[in-house]
Amino acid sequence: MQKAGKFENLLLLTVKQIQQQREVEEIWQQTVESLGTALGVSRCMILPYKDSSALLEVVAEYRQESCTSLLGRSILDAEAAVVEKAILSGEPLIVEQFSLADLWQRQSMLVVGVRYMDQPLGAIVLHQCNFPHHWQAGEIAFVQEVAEQVGCCIAHANLKQRLEEARALAQEAY
Repeated sequence: MQKAGKFENLLLLTVKQIQQQREVEEIWQQTVESLGTALGVSRCMILPYKDSSALLEVVAEYRQESCTSLLGRSILDAEAAVVEKAILSGEPLIVEQFSLADLWQRQSMLVVGVRYMDQPLGAIVLHQCNFPHHWQAGEIAFVQEVAEQVGCCIAHANLKQRLEEARALAQEAY
């Protein structure tokens, strides 16, 4: 019961911080910072999704100092397949087996898709690098709820941008 209350409070705080952002890039960055801090992970990233032919690129990142930055890097091959599967299925994916030569020093990973009304928008990817992290149901549910709220915020930000563009076109027409 104590842990459930902890995640409820974290969720309220996290969602409030995310909802204060107006631009998509700001929403993504606030999301990774809030989740990374709240869960104490080594790295938290956002990878927007356009379609299955597009590369998945890290556009926002929270990381501990000991971790290599992946900001701006594209995710390829098997890694991209895991992320895309989580995005398209709507189900969280956990990976707890990595090679000893893993370039990103991961010991565990949680991937949660960000969606809005069944439309895939991207993925939240969390890495634990300094010890094996066995993701608990409460943590997974917390990240899923944040992802759902982020999906709504992204949809609203995109709608606002389209409305502003339409308004500007209409003003030019007069």
